[in-house]
Amino acid sequence: MSRESSGQPPVKRRRSKDGCRPCRIRKKKCDGRKPTCVSCERNVLLCSWFPNTAATDTSKDDAFETGLSLVSHSRKRKLSSCSSDDSASSEDHLFPTAWESEWHEHDPLPDFQDLDVLDIATLRQQPTLEPIFRSPISLLLYQHWVERTGDVMSAHRGKLNAFKTELPRLAIAYPDTVLQSLLACSGIHYCNAGRTPDIETSTWTHLGLALRSLKYGLTKLVANPGTDPIPLLATALVLCFVETTRGDVSGVLSQHLRAAHILFNVVLSSPSSLRIDESILEFLKEFYTYVLRITEISNDSQIIVLHGSVRQETPTGDFAWVSGKSYGMLVGCSYELFDMIPQVSALARRKRQRIKENSKQSSSSARSKHQEEPDTDEMAYRILRSRILFWRPPSDARQDFITCGWIYQQAILCYLDVSFANPPITAQTPLPRFIHERFERLKCLLDELPIDAPISHTLCWPLALFGSLARKADHRELILNRLQAMWELLRLGNINTTMNFLKRLWEDDGSDMSDNAASSSCDHPTTTKNSSAMVRATKRKRAPKIISDNSDMEALMKKYELMFSFA
Repeated sequence: MSRESSGQPPVKRRRSKDGCRPCRIRKKKCDGRKPTCVSCERNVLLCSWFPNTAATDTSKDDAFETGLSLVSHSRKRKLSSCSSDDSASSEDHLFPTAWESEWHEHDPLPDFQDLDVLDIATLRQQPTLEPIFRSPISLLLYQHWVERTGDVMSAHRGKLNAFKTELPRLAIAYPDTVLQSLLACSGIHYCNAGRTPDIETSTWTHLGLALRSLKYGLTKLVANPGTDPIPLLATALVLCFVETTRGDVSGVLSQHLRAAHILFNVVLSSPSSLRIDESILEFLKEFYTYVLRITEISNDSQIIVLHGSVRQETPTGDFAWVSGKSYGMLVGCSYELFDMIPQVSALARRKRQRIKENSKQSSSSARSKHQEEPDTDEMAYRILRSRILFWRPPSDARQDFITCGWIYQQAILCYLDVSFANPPITAQTPLPRFIHERFERLKCLLDELPIDAPISHTLCWPLALFGSLARKADHRELILNRLQAMWELLRLGNINTTMNFLKRLWEDDGSDMSDNAASSSCDHPTTTKNSSAMVRATKRKRAPKIISDNSDMEALMKKYELMFSFA
């Protein structure tokens, strides 16, 4: 007779104290083989061990048991964001982290001020990093970050590149959150150059661990507002670049950006209580604002749900700190232009919405009443346009920063001017002269900016904007060739996604123009003897398809069912 049937409580089985971390969290028998046990080797897990298990005291055992109980609940939820055809996405690939088992919120942060974040041999010997860097693949991914991925992400090189100085410092201080996301980003970038099953498996494992630790940390932050938000903010931002590197089109980046927005406000609300260097804080500010701005101008603000209602046409001031303290690793010297993006985006959306409303007006009295109202948007447009037009780069800026700034200026002006074009630009109307002039200006600027200029990785949105307006074959070839060269050099997934997006757009534009041309020929028959063909064409005749201007990135994203950021 079982104890349950007899009414007696079941005997609680105590977990083994001498197994590896993965086996203990998975409640599997461990054979104790080191450095990698048979079970971890069979299931392709990152085998790690507790130091000096025999000497572990009762308090640590109890703490670990508590940690296991917390993790056991989170293991029940599938990490759908980590699914991949070639990767194992089950929770069995996740082992307990120090955050969940041994970390206490009042423990002082380890002092890594004097530690060389590029010295992999020294880092490997650190007690908090040894369980992670014991895996050769994880060590390879960190090395790939400091030698390749960190350079690809930044417009700077050397000591000014915060992706190779400040971010690794955060990763070393917070190995269960920031380091895991950093290794995941490095792994995806590594696989973009050539897929390797072992690297992919390890990459998705690190991504799963980062997501789980982020979820755990957010829950802890809600329960205890005094929890340090810095590792959570840094992790959320790196996860944004994980999706950028992947070239994700399903909107996962916006989910991470929502979390980053909340955490960013927490950081700004109590900067004096943060245990962090000012240099790291400024790095995170620029990181966050760059991703936010580029995402904001290409997606519906209601989907992003960041700043609520449409902003007023007043300077946001979000970049007031950039001129003196920013690294310029993402915005270069164009921080003033980036600061105007929310105003440009909001104004363009309002104008397009007003055009749609005007087209629905059926009575002449309603139209005349609407025309009598003062057009405040038109006035705001002129003021904002003059601010953009008179932007000038700092005198001491680098030449590639200056050139990239001019490119962004042309793209933002084009985006704004097309929104206020009169009559509105459609697939049937010829492009205004100012667009052709801006294309010629873009060509000259791209000739001045070398393909391998470090800041080239920020050109996705300007090139996508000009590409969406390109109708001439040479203009499209100019955009596509530049993107292809960037992809071959940088291997960032958002570049490849941008190319595919433009190719699809151009194919649809070509078919739409062909349909409209066929319809037009039916209205103006020639004297040739093809009456039967003309009759068939007339039967198939369709009304010309009116398409809004292709600079409306929000509409294009909806048309192709994409949730994609050009960041």
